[in-house]
Amino acid sequence: MRKLLTILTVPAIIVAGCASTSGEALDEMSATTVVRSSEAHSGQSQADLIYRMLLGEFAGRRGRPDVALQQYLVLAMEVPDPSLAERAVNIGLYAQRYEEALPAARRWVSLAPESTEARRSLILLLVEVGESEEAAREALTWLDQPDQSSGRLSGIGSVLARARSPEHALDFWRRLGDARPQSAEVAQSLAQAALRAQDYELALRSSERALSLEPTWSHAWLLKSRILAQQGKAADSLAVLAEASERYPADSSIGLAYARALIQEGRTEDARVLLRQLAESEPRNADVQYVAGALALEAGELDDAERFLKGALQHPSRAFDAYFELGRVAELRNDHEAALDWFDRVNMGQRVLDAQVRAGGSLIKLGRVEEATQRFAELREQSPDLAVRIYLAESEALRDAQLFERALQGLNGALGAYPSNHDLLYARALVAERLDRLDVLESDLRTVIDADPDNAHALNAMGYTLADRTQRYEEALGYINRALELLPNDPAILDSMGWVLYRMGRHDEALDYLQRAYGVMPDEEIAAHLGEVMWMKGDRQGALEVWNRELSRAGDAPQVRKTMERFGI
Repeated sequence: MRKLLTILTVPAIIVAGCASTSGEALDEMSATTVVRSSEAHSGQSQADLIYRMLLGEFAGRRGRPDVALQQYLVLAMEVPDPSLAERAVNIGLYAQRYEEALPAARRWVSLAPESTEARRSLILLLVEVGESEEAAREALTWLDQPDQSSGRLSGIGSVLARARSPEHALDFWRRLGDARPQSAEVAQSLAQAALRAQDYELALRSSERALSLEPTWSHAWLLKSRILAQQGKAADSLAVLAEASERYPADSSIGLAYARALIQEGRTEDARVLLRQLAESEPRNADVQYVAGALALEAGELDDAERFLKGALQHPSRAFDAYFELGRVAELRNDHEAALDWFDRVNMGQRVLDAQVRAGGSLIKLGRVEEATQRFAELREQSPDLAVRIYLAESEALRDAQLFERALQGLNGALGAYPSNHDLLYARALVAERLDRLDVLESDLRTVIDADPDNAHALNAMGYTLADRTQRYEEALGYINRALELLPNDPAILDSMGWVLYRMGRHDEALDYLQRAYGVMPDEEIAAHLGEVMWMKGDRQGALEVWNRELSRAGDAPQVRKTMERFGI
């Protein structure tokens, strides 16, 4: 026996090693399990059982779960070891061969009646094959056992949420609901199942039933709101969250959901007030602190943003996102040393690359250009699939720092590696314009437009440059007209149309476009253009109001100041 064990354990380990490296759903199974289980078995020989196990493992590794399941079903029925029945069930679930796996699940429960996984698997398989009535009986029997522990019902819900047939799962919960009409948890599970099956009326009734039994359950309020939202009843969904928030103002999960819904409805200020209240009352809730901080940052309230985001650092799940946003706060304060420090702390999670790109921008603003260039190069080596994106980020950072020659050199190198990339060509055109290299700009933009005639941003850039830097107004108007047809409400294109019309002497038409553009996006360049047209039309008071408003809003508005200086102001 010892010699047999030594020989047979090696291939089993090899199989397990293959499974662990390939990501297959089949788990490790040692040959010794079968040997020990079969020692007391008087049926098939140990060698035959071990052979079946190995055949099953190798079949699974070779993409034949049907063969693997056949072998393990024999093992499960022949050997009184629950791990073999479990193995057969898992293979059956993985291969979606539910009918075949069902006997193994029954065997598993009979051998290990105390096993939670065995019970859940049997219920899931019964539901999958459409035996919802039997599944409900099994569930009720298990739930009625005197040693019932909490979490059994929610555990059933979690496995049935993955059921292939939402309708079969719904039938199961209907039967459980009939048997347990006073259970808020069953009503809640029935509502979730009905929502997955898109039976919205039943879902809503069941969620309301759960709330009538447990009115303090935040997840029941949230589910009711979600059901209404999926029905397209946004106002009713928001009203549910408003009511829940009013009843339970200290419940952060309700407050966060309500704030997010307010933001989606465009009520940003209401959301910010709500989140500030939540953040003040729950200083140790990292989610609340983070969302409040992020919203304060978007509103430009940098002190509140910093305070709340630092409050989010107390929990690891939010720390790296908070580091990133604190870096943005420092950027807006022009504290690039602090920004670099915060961004360099982001070394895990989905924002690592973005943080490193922004750190490179911080280095450029600190005058450490060579160090930044080296960092961007290392990022491209680490993430070659994102090389173009990193080149573009580097170019933008250099452009923002007025290092146009350096940006042009970098983009020339990038286009050497990616000669047909439209984003790189467009970026180089923007840099070339700042260097008065209109030949490069026009060549690059024509290449983009010839390949992509519906590229509205390239059309707009070409048209605006021709209007602003040359007297080719009719040609410029053609490009901008095409761009405006593609994006009729884009403020940048509306501004370009206003500017070319102004350059052509059509001041009344120009004013209309520029006012529309400024109404959509109160931007420095649009304000400079709008004020100039108003001034030239004789409305000097109106022009001064626009310019001064922009100076007050933006603080440093060089284009507005330059325009005012041209008019001796």
